[in-house]
Amino acid sequence: SHMCHESSGVALTESLGFGKGSVTLDDFYKAEVIIILGQNPGTNHPRMLTALQKAKENNCIIISVNPLPETGLIAFNDPQTIKGMLGIKARLTDHFLQVKINGDMALLQALEKLLLEEENNTGDVFDKTFINEHTKGYNAFIDHLENLEMDKLVNACGISLEEIKNIASILKNKSKIIACWAMGLTQHKNAVNTIREIVNLLLLKGSIGKPGAGTCPVRGHSNVQGDRTMGIYEKPSLAFINALERTYSCHATGKSKSFHSHGWKFFICYTRYRIYCTSIEKMQTHRTHFNQAKQESSDYRRGSINTSDIGKKRSGYCKQRTTIRNNRKFNGSRTDVKGIAQSCF
Repeated sequence: SHMCHESSGVALTESLGFGKGSVTLDDFYKAEVIIILGQNPGTNHPRMLTALQKAKENNCIIISVNPLPETGLIAFNDPQTIKGMLGIKARLTDHFLQVKINGDMALLQALEKLLLEEENNTGDVFDKTFINEHTKGYNAFIDHLENLEMDKLVNACGISLEEIKNIASILKNKSKIIACWAMGLTQHKNAVNTIREIVNLLLLKGSIGKPGAGTCPVRGHSNVQGDRTMGIYEKPSLAFINALERTYSCHATGKSKSFHSHGWKFFICYTRYRIYCTSIEKMQTHRTHFNQAKQESSDYRRGSINTSDIGKKRSGYCKQRTTIRNNRKFNGSRTDVKGIAQSCF
């Protein structure tokens, strides 16, 4: 979570009060518009393609924003359907915007500025009831939009004004909007502000807290979303700590006394393992198992043992049998290691 979507967690917490997505899979089937920014579902989240296809069948408009077009997102061949078995691909993306790298913020602001112009003309583009009851800072935000120059925004995002106007015309009459994003957004230095701009667009349209609408930071593993739900964070808020202590009658602050690593070789996989060894070595629990793992990691890195030997040196802490496909000594290249022993200590 911290490596991939920490910017999402920060931005969403600052904007909405919780650092995770607000939609479920069922919301995709009810959405009127799905905007996909900085994400390649066909390559990195193939399970999502089926959900997008079902949304498409329900007349949802799919807008893709990415520097490079992705074949799987533009045309999806589903092998579970008769058409897919026949090689007939279903088109998913209705509008592809080939934005400049890190031009997403400018694109979002250009859309908001165009929607503001429509709002000033008709008075029915923004969800004013939602804005008045559930948001703050609207007037200051509008002042900020009005001071932006459209020409500069167009140049920064790399999308023609006509294309942006076309997307704005789609969004102006829609309220069930889902915005999805992944590491094409989160890895930029200004990622937090870009993601907050996504939230701003959704708040203007009242597309939060209703079926078929909301935020969807697409993560790579269910545990990441689960960690957010459970409050696993190295800097928990005081309110969360107090709630944790009340619920479990415990002291939630202080130094760690134990370390648990499930399903992988912590000291082998982490490049800065010496730093972690120094910290974990101070813990008293499982010292014997720690020393065994540390020595094994050291031998492995020096190349004095074969990769197949790691699985054999199970001792008392190795709980999961590992299949190693390569018996050559480790020479510093990841390509030489086809399997890594998994342990828990």
